[in-house]
Amino acid sequence: MKQTILKLDNINKSFGKNQVLHDISLDVSEGEFITFLGPSGCGKTTMLRIIAGLLEPDSGRVFLGGEDVTSLPPNKRNVNTIFQNYALFPHMNVETNIGYGLRIKGVKKTEIKKRVKNMLSLVQLEGFEKKMPNELSGGQRQRVAIARAAINNPRVLLLDEPLGALDLQLRRYMQTELKSLQTTLGITFIYITHDQEEAMNMSDRIVVMRDGRFEQIDTPSRLYDYPKTSFTASFVGMANLINAEILSTNGDTVNARTSAGVISVLINGPLPDPDQSAVLCIRSENVLLSKEPASGALAADVTDSAYANGLMTTHLRLSDGTVIAASKYGLCTDFHAGDSVFVSFASAVIVDRRDNNEKTQ
Repeated sequence: MKQTILKLDNINKSFGKNQVLHDISLDVSEGEFITFLGPSGCGKTTMLRIIAGLLEPDSGRVFLGGEDVTSLPPNKRNVNTIFQNYALFPHMNVETNIGYGLRIKGVKKTEIKKRVKNMLSLVQLEGFEKKMPNELSGGQRQRVAIARAAINNPRVLLLDEPLGALDLQLRRYMQTELKSLQTTLGITFIYITHDQEEAMNMSDRIVVMRDGRFEQIDTPSRLYDYPKTSFTASFVGMANLINAEILSTNGDTVNARTSAGVISVLINGPLPDPDQSAVLCIRSENVLLSKEPASGALAADVTDSAYANGLMTTHLRLSDGTVIAASKYGLCTDFHAGDSVFVSFASAVIVDRRDNNEKTQ
């Protein structure tokens, strides 16, 4: 079992009357790739700055390798930070940029040269030693920034939306590169983003943040398949959220009344009790369309469809006005705007539930 390299213990932080972090606690294992995912203003960058030592919490403690570093300045913590603009020195070439931290520490020139050469090999930039930052692509500059940070052997590497300035194609390529580099280097990565694709593609675990709190901490697959709240369900992946009243259960299937009609759907996870109100999370790929009526299906009208990244997404309006999305891979579709169809659901996850008696009290 891997050791805990970073521990956040009941961190709170306010700016004036605005509390931006509420009782944040987390254990991060050595060599883990953790992503803080959330919308702008949720507190993820504040959390990163506290880990880096650029901010001190109002209460709570930060432990690094078992040592309480809460009050230590950044230069006394064995962490490094990479920002979105990479902050490379424009007057230094690749070699001197990467070796800068070692020179500041007084490491011998021969040792610096040896370690820079090794780092260039790790980030696949051999032959770029004399290149200046303005001669590099965005992806190459990022690899230089990572090499400069990693050469000091930090216990934790902090990355604050480092792919945000790149175009879509390069960003996707660099997601693979970053994860590969992290695995090769064996360094714990703490990554900040509002981009769910980045989080899902690279992370060992994702921390979903909302209003300064942790909404859910889980692996990418469990976060997608078993969201615990409506917010997580809608923030990660394409989710249809439908309010329902549970009528009965039959094995893993429930019959539920929605404002558009009664449906039957397989439930992943714990089953609700009859006479509960629930919010059903139904992923778009689990929405099934047919031109023929069927038991447990709802009538709907197709409003539009769009094709992007190999995925055909069809939007439908139910009889109560609710708009939902159905998706499948491939360009072909049998359904077009204006068509009347029937909608059924392959499976769902319950992200909120309560007794009807509680609701009316």
